[in-house]
Amino acid sequence: MPATERSITTADAIEHIRSHALSTDDDGRVGAEVEWVVVDPSDRLARTPVATVASLASSAARTRVTFEPGGQLELSSDPGGLTAVCDALSSDEEVVARRLQSAGLTMIGIGLDPIRADRRVVFGPRYDAMERYFDADGPEGRRMMCGTASIQVNVDAGGPAVRDRRWRRAHTIGPMLVAAFANSPFAAGAPTGWRSTRLANWWAMDRSRTAPPPMSDDAAGTWASYALAANVMMIGDGERFDAPEIRFPFRDWIERGYAGLYPTIADLDYHVTTLFPPVRARGWLEIRYLDAQEAPWWRAAVAVTVALMNDAQAAGVAEQVCAPLAGRWMEAARDGLSSPGFAAAARACFDAVTAALPRLEADDVTAEAVRRFVDTFVARGRCPADALMERPATSPALVAR
Repeated sequence: MPATERSITTADAIEHIRSHALSTDDDGRVGAEVEWVVVDPSDRLARTPVATVASLASSAARTRVTFEPGGQLELSSDPGGLTAVCDALSSDEEVVARRLQSAGLTMIGIGLDPIRADRRVVFGPRYDAMERYFDADGPEGRRMMCGTASIQVNVDAGGPAVRDRRWRRAHTIGPMLVAAFANSPFAAGAPTGWRSTRLANWWAMDRSRTAPPPMSDDAAGTWASYALAANVMMIGDGERFDAPEIRFPFRDWIERGYAGLYPTIADLDYHVTTLFPPVRARGWLEIRYLDAQEAPWWRAAVAVTVALMNDAQAAGVAEQVCAPLAGRWMEAARDGLSSPGFAAAARACFDAVTAALPRLEADDVTAEAVRRFVDTFVARGRCPADALMERPATSPALVAR
């Protein structure tokens, strides 16, 4: 809650963020959060009340069920080994999908709702203020809130000797992974010209909180600078939030105040939760740039990301072949694997992942999902968006399980 007098300095804020950004955990545990767009095939433009979906999804036993502002359903695993995480998510996905199907609802694994207008069905002070903030810039923020769905993969930051390199690696492999798993070529019922319209939409939002931080040899310090340079999105006490009438970075709020109020450490911690870059430092590394996928492709996306981050041999290959593609996020989102450079890098990385999965003790189901993804897409220079573009956005195939 803000204070009427200055309670922290910029130096305090930097030290606080640095000390919490990247832990020293390096035990190989991973986690994943997988999202789906929930639709009623009998009325594709309708949005089912989130309370209805929540009551049906409450039978999930091994993962946590939450909802994004537009009603996108999210299953989040506990930390664990790759196979255990994927098994928990897969088991609960099957249970929840059956429950929803019994009520005439369908879960779609896609990065952006291809048809419906952007309308919230989840409310609360945070989302109210976020919507007001983004609406001042254009429609992209509301579209992000109400229509996008992603896969988030969480991996350890690593010990002091490796965490800066792991931070860089998570960004270096990003454009290649975006291209390989691009899965959102439609919006408002029409092709957009992007394989990942979801990522293109993120790039069109407030860049102070969605752009990737600059790379450096001090990941924690870079993250601290990034956070303090990001605009203040909302000011409040948890019960009520207001979006400021003007834009200013958090650093200025510390040093000059706003409307007679100054931030506390609690406000700083909350501010960090409103930052949405491709990779977020949360003690662990939260990799946020993957479009949502249908099963079993979401399992492949989790496994490939984990292998490229956690297996030393696969990581070495990925750092080398993806280095020329680093920073080419928009090309990846637009072209997918139709770009020869991205296609070649993906083939090399997926070959390395295939060899790495036994070392990571991945089960046969996970290994088979990766193999099938390679055969279906990577080996052919294609991504899931290419398959979607071969059928109209209004096709029943987009809402059928």
